[in-house]
Amino acid sequence: MQPALFCRRKNSEQIAAFLQRHGDAKLVETGDTQSPGKQNLPHPEDGDGFFYAKLIKI
Repeated sequence: MQPALFCRRKNSEQIAAFLQRHGDAKLVETGDTQSPGKQNLPHPEDGDGFFYAKLIKI
């Protein structure tokens, strides 16, 4: 499951980078202290994984 851990970290890094580039964006908290969004990991044999984070323009 190391690839899933890498993806989870990469998703968080993408959100952080976006927020640094866009001062008019703000992350809407999900209540999860480990990740800025939510992630649905794929089944090991078949399927896609998804990541989403809610951002607002301020």
